[in-house]
Order: sequence, then structure tokens, then C-alpha cells
Amino acid sequence: MINHNTNVQFKKLLNTKGEETDLDIIEIQNVFCHAQICLQGGQILHYQAYKNADSALLWLSEQNSFVPGKAIRGGIPLCFPWFGKHAEYADYPSHGFARNLNWELVSVTFDEVLGHQIILELTANEQTRRYWDYAFRLQMCLTCGEELTLVMQLSNLDQQAFAFNFAWHSYFAIADIHAIVIDGLSQTPFIDQLRGDTALLQEQANTSIQQETDRIYPKAGGHYQIFDQNRVISIDSPSCPSVVLWNPWIEKTQRLGDVAEDAWQKFVCLECGQIGETVQLAAGQTIQFQQTLSSSKR
Repeated sequence: MINHNTNVQFKKLLNTKGEETDLDIIEIQNVFCHAQICLQGGQILHYQAYKNADSALLWLSEQNSFVPGKAIRGGIPLCFPWFGKHAEYADYPSHGFARNLNWELVSVTFDEVLGHQIILELTANEQTRRYWDYAFRLQMCLTCGEELTLVMQLSNLDQQAFAFNFAWHSYFAIADIHAIVIDGLSQTPFIDQLRGDTALLQEQANTSIQQETDRIYPKAGGHYQIFDQNRVISIDSPSCPSVVLWNPWIEKTQRLGDVAEDAWQKFVCLECGQIGETVQLAAGQTIQFQQTLSSSKR
């Protein structure tokens, strides 16, 4: 279902040269915001609220090739049904398959208070069963208004239980990585993946980033703030027990291939989800997770 009385456009994603690519996007413009959502991965690439003349909330790499089937660096990719490398098979796609496949558009509607609501869906098919042989329905509902809300609903349509992990791999646009302060991780245990999965305790009241950072907080509070130069970015995700803090810094950026040499200074990833312990979902059951993102003047 599509409500045509709203400013919604279906178009091809443009690369940095202004040329059309083979990726399809939905472009949303309303009184609250401007947003772009790619059908590949059900991935929001751009969100900018008009309130307080805010700048773009999300960072998107200018080095993306935007080739179908290749993960897009930036925005909010969905890592599912595993996070990071597959536990058994090294040739399986990193962070799962959901971000690399095209999703189906279910509906676009508009509410005068909330803004646009877009529902996208991914179901089991030949491609997903190559890596994860279960019947499932995965829906993403994105509400683009004064705030950006993402709701992920997963239904087990199989005859047996399955286990999964997931994360919204959010890339937040910032003025300077050296100057940001992150609140909400105090006294929270974390795993430092750069030190061989060493378990440590976040003792500082606030967190800053001064080097390559790759931390998993398996059980965090679900409420975080990024204090940027002129704004505060708020992330509310109480239904997601875990969060990942990531920035590649200088040397890792040089190895990535799809991030400009100095671009690491302009983003930080704070990734809400369920990481570490897997979620067991029984046959016939449905589970839902949500995160809401917003910003305010500092």
C-alpha cells in the first residue's frame, strides 16, 4: 500500500559523480525531514531533520561503489543473522546476508504527527538458505519524522527453533572524532576485540575515542548520547541489550578500501542490537526490537 498524497519518490541511487547506479532507493521529503532508503538491505542511507536546521545525522562513504550485492558503507546497515565473521564458515558474508539482498516494499504511509512510515520485508529464499536454512519473515519499519525510528520484527516461520544475532551498524556523522564525548556506557563491562576479546570494565563517566576502537558491550543500558561540536545525538534502544562502539582510526581505514583516507575523523559507529549471546526464537514465534535516533542543539 502506498499513500500517493505524500512527497515520495522512487529512483535510482546516484554515485558521487551524479550518475545513476543499479540500486533502487525511496526518497522521502516531508515537513519534518529528508531521508533516503535503499531497497538493498532495507538500509537507510540519509536522514536529516529540519528542526534546529540540523545537519545530516548519518555518515555515508564517498568511496562506495554502489554495486548490487556489495555492502554499502555508511547509513544504518542491518547485520543479520550473525554479527562479524561467521562462527564456522570463513567464506560466508561478514555481518550476515540481510544487508546485501534486496528487500520488498510492503507499504509507505504518512501521518501528520509522526511523518512517513516505510515497511520493508525480507523472507527466506534461495539466497538466504545458502547460508541459513530456515523459513523466516524479517520486517523493517522506518518512521521518518522529527525523529528516526527503526523497528525490526522477526518471525520464525519454520518448524524448528533458530538462533540469531543482529545489530544496526549505525554510522553517525560528527564534526571531529577527537572532540566527541559519549555518555551512557559508564560502569559497563565490555569486550575489547583489539586485545583478543579481553573483558574489561568501562570505568570512566564518559567515553572518548583517541585510537582505533572496537568494543562490544554485551549488556548495556540502551540509552546513549554523543556530544558533538554543535549538537547532541541521542540513541534510545532499551529493547536492544548490546551495543558496539567502533572507529577504524588511521591504519585500519587504509585497509578498508571503501573509506577515504581522512574520513575516519567524521564518523563514529554506535551499534545497537543483540551481540555475543544468541537469541533463540521458537517455531511460530515473533520478536521485535526498536531504536529511536534524534539530535538537539548543544
